[in-house]
Amino acid sequence: MDSFDLDHPGCPDGAFLRADVTGQGAFRHLGWTQIHFTHCSWLNLETGAGRGGPGEMTLTAANGDTLLLGYRATFQMAPWPAFVSSTVETLPWTVVGGTGRFEHATGSGVGHGFGIIGSGTSTYWLSGTISY
Repeated sequence: MDSFDLDHPGCPDGAFLRADVTGQGAFRHLGWTQIHFTHCSWLNLETGAGRGGPGEMTLTAANGDTLLLGYRATFQMAPWPAFVSSTVETLPWTVVGGTGRFEHATGSGVGHGFGIIGSGTSTYWLSGTISY
C-alpha cells in the first residue's frame, strides 16, 4: 500500500512529498518477502518529471532475515498535469546492509515500475545480483 505525505516530514527543503510503500513479493534469494521503502520526492510542476531518494528499501524474508537496499529513482507523472499514475523510469539500487544470512551481503541492480495514485497501489520489478 502506497501513502504520500505532502507535509514531507524529515525531507529537505524543496521536496514535494514523502513516499511510504509497503507490500510483498517473491524474490529469488529471499522467497516470499515483505517490502517496505520510503523516500523524499521532488517534482517539476511544469513537466511532471520527478526524482526520489536517496531512499531505503527493506526486504524481509519469511524467516526474518533482512536485506537493506539504498536507491534513487526517476519518475514521470502521466497524464500530466493530472495525478493519475507515475511511471518509475529508473531505480538503481545497492545493497547497504542486512541481517541473518544477508549480514555481509553485497550487490546492486536496477528496477522500474508504476503506481496508480488514486488506488495507492504500485508494482515494481527489481533485477541485479547479490552475494552473501
